[in-house]
Amino acid sequence: MLECRKCGFNNPEKMNYCGKCGSSLKSGGAAQPGQNAAPLPGYARRQPRDYTPPFLLETVMQSRHAMLGENKRVAVLFADVVGITRIAEALDPETLHRLMDGCFEILGDVVHGTGGTINQYTGDGIMAIFGAPIALDDYVAKACYAGLEIQRRLKDYQKRASRTWKVNFQMRIGIHAGRVLVGAIGDNLRLDYSAIGDTTNLAARLQASAEPGCIHVSKKVAGAVGHLFDFEDLGAHHLKGKSRPQQLFRLLAEKTTSAVATRPERLPSVVVGRDKQLSQLATAWDQACTNGPVTVSLIGPAGIGKTRLLTHFINEAITQQAFVLTGSCRAYGASEPFQLLMRMLASTFSSDRPTTGKPSVAFRHLIEKSDRLLDRFNRARKQAVHEDTLLEGRKRTIFSQLSELFSAAARTRPCLIAIDNCQWLDSYSIEFLSTLSVSKNTLPLLILCAGRRFNTHHHLHTSQRVIQLESVDSKSAVALFTAALGTNHVDAFLRKIAIDRAQGNPLFIIELAESLMRNNQIVIDRHRAFLKSPMDQLKLPTGIYDVLAARLDALPGDQKVLLQVAAVAGSTFSRILLGKVIRPSVDLTQGIDALEQAALIQRISPTDPHQYRFQQLMMRDVAYDMMLRQSRKKIHLQIGEALEDLHRDHLVDVIGQLAYHFYMASHWAKALAYYLEAGHQARRVFACNNALVYFDRAVEILKTHRPEDHATMLPSVLNWKGHMQYCVGQLDAALESFKTVLALAEAGKHDRMIAEGLFRIGWAYFFLHKPRLARKKLMEARKHAQKSGQKEIY
Repeated sequence: MLECRKCGFNNPEKMNYCGKCGSSLKSGGAAQPGQNAAPLPGYARRQPRDYTPPFLLETVMQSRHAMLGENKRVAVLFADVVGITRIAEALDPETLHRLMDGCFEILGDVVHGTGGTINQYTGDGIMAIFGAPIALDDYVAKACYAGLEIQRRLKDYQKRASRTWKVNFQMRIGIHAGRVLVGAIGDNLRLDYSAIGDTTNLAARLQASAEPGCIHVSKKVAGAVGHLFDFEDLGAHHLKGKSRPQQLFRLLAEKTTSAVATRPERLPSVVVGRDKQLSQLATAWDQACTNGPVTVSLIGPAGIGKTRLLTHFINEAITQQAFVLTGSCRAYGASEPFQLLMRMLASTFSSDRPTTGKPSVAFRHLIEKSDRLLDRFNRARKQAVHEDTLLEGRKRTIFSQLSELFSAAARTRPCLIAIDNCQWLDSYSIEFLSTLSVSKNTLPLLILCAGRRFNTHHHLHTSQRVIQLESVDSKSAVALFTAALGTNHVDAFLRKIAIDRAQGNPLFIIELAESLMRNNQIVIDRHRAFLKSPMDQLKLPTGIYDVLAARLDALPGDQKVLLQVAAVAGSTFSRILLGKVIRPSVDLTQGIDALEQAALIQRISPTDPHQYRFQQLMMRDVAYDMMLRQSRKKIHLQIGEALEDLHRDHLVDVIGQLAYHFYMASHWAKALAYYLEAGHQARRVFACNNALVYFDRAVEILKTHRPEDHATMLPSVLNWKGHMQYCVGQLDAALESFKTVLALAEAGKHDRMIAEGLFRIGWAYFFLHKPRLARKKLMEARKHAQKSGQKEIY
């Protein structure tokens, strides 16, 4: 381990910068007893600005100030050369430099090509991050694909190194997923970040445990993308620096399936609220069969139900015999020419595909055409590793053979090409499908592409039909929620949660239901299903979080900042209030309009231009969670002070908001004063539940932060808390509160308070149907009241 001299954090070996404070660990930055840090070789002394591709550099640098001080969920990949010392001894420094430069070129191409960033070089390897500084909703999958692609390309490089320099060149890779805290993004693009938990260290340990040429991942990684990749369970292993055994998995390969529904076990079979769209698809299929080809684009945001609709249409609507080619693009597939189409062909027409019975003559011809095409493609792809223009040069030949194959298939029976996640479709496939869709020959062919609305959608042709998917209505949302829970007996409060939080997004509805069951936050019996945990303890499902975090980071910097300030203000907020808090450089009017147009916020009332709310409540949760605690505290304080200024003559109207914001800002004196006032205000109008919440928070402040007069204030506030507990029917809890009041009074020798405590305890016993205990305590209360000169107790 390398101990940082500045903050004392233990970093994995070969790190150049501290994973906690970002300080340099080179030559004196790290403490290693008994040895001096050796200078880094030339090939490792490089800055991120030098090797980051221009498009990524521009994106990050434009938005870097909006990304500072944020929590991110990421995948960390460590890649390290095996036996670098032995290799260095066999080569002169110049040759070693050339060897490592070739390796780093491969690493940079793959990492950046799959959406990751190389945060730093570790001497003879790299540390790469997927999901920071720009959030990704598929960061784990991208990291795994990058690991596989690195090892695939290194196989050829290994042969070259062996042939040219007589060395055995291999790398080992480790991947783990977790949270990191982005601290700063320097002008050279290097991220200063702090690892939360052991995200970084465990990734480094996994890399060190891997065999040459292999990839080890954590249980968390394997569980997240087990539907996309094949893993080998290696069992529990003791890793250096870890107190408990860690479950290890070896990443083997990407799954070869081309099915549209990548995780069918998570999708209840019911399709609700989509009758119109299913009818449109059925019409398009009928027209394609008689006068094709026909192209349809199914567009909508993440989770809106595109995959579910595609799957249902393919399984239920295509009743006649047809060739159905389905595929789902991967997030890392845009840089892989023709990969999806070739997988689809292999799963439909390849000679390796299992069949039942003897295929027809026509089908055997299709198999032969497909095999020849796949062979040509694989040879071109393998050679293109060394010749970037080779695949481009053979593109027309592949286009011609693909067209011939699909035309031959369509002459045999109608064809459906259904592709999901088309926002990740590679440019070669887009160009080919566009050409196929405007074929002059009449072909019974339907090309059905589904993609996201807020990404740039690759339109295949101007004549294509577009079906826009919107959120489902409340009735459909409840039907989907009950189907996911497996019961129709869902209580009204739980139904409201599903409607309010998921806002009609089918994926969010299902994720929410699964999360409630997985975290044991719901009770389902024969009679009803109901929530057993408080609302504030509901965990935001990882799948929803990642999708929304990626959408948040896709916003321009000022819009993202504005949305995060609004998230601190609450689920509803005022334009006027934001104007008091947001920095002057942000155009408030333009930002509000843009966020409203993006369907992230909406006016509460058409007649009030100042009051807004989050259209997606879970987006508010994500925007708030991604901010650092100190950043949130600062904004909470600004909002509290702005509310005091805006409502100086009517503070009573916003007393609860003032208490909350000053509490979250750790301004304990104001928070306590406002919570007490809010509690008394609520109890005077018999809003006992609200009053209980306010008094409970006041008790917490008094116990934890102990202001000067807490000894006299605490019994009084506890007394009111007990009153409110009694008011809402929590008699046992009220009794405990009154017992605490008595204990504090006796400790302080306050006879008057002792009398009140005894009276309240007797009163509670009476309503708990314990008359003897009630009489005893009430008599004791009378005695102490007489002793202290009290004429009455109330």
